[in-house]
Amino acid sequence: MRRSLEETLARARQLADVFEAYEPSSEDEAKASSLVALRLAAVRSAEADLALMEAVADDDSSTSAALAPGRRCDCRPERGLGPGRQCV
Repeated sequence: MRRSLEETLARARQLADVFEAYEPSSEDEAKASSLVALRLAAVRSAEADLALMEAVADDDSSTSAALAPGRRCDCRPERGLGPGRQCV
């Protein structure tokens, strides 16, 4: 069942009142520290993924330098070579 505009506005006012009356408690600190730990873990995971991608790109670039003259490697930007990285 859809709400009318008046019902939606009344609910918004109720939520605003709850938000404005909110007083943090000691339990909220535990929740906040959990969220901080989760964010930090996500950042560390992203940094590890980036380091892995760069290591693979570096390895691909050094492998291409060892190819015989005139032979082309299969390194492509869509495989993760970053800007400024190219086959030799």
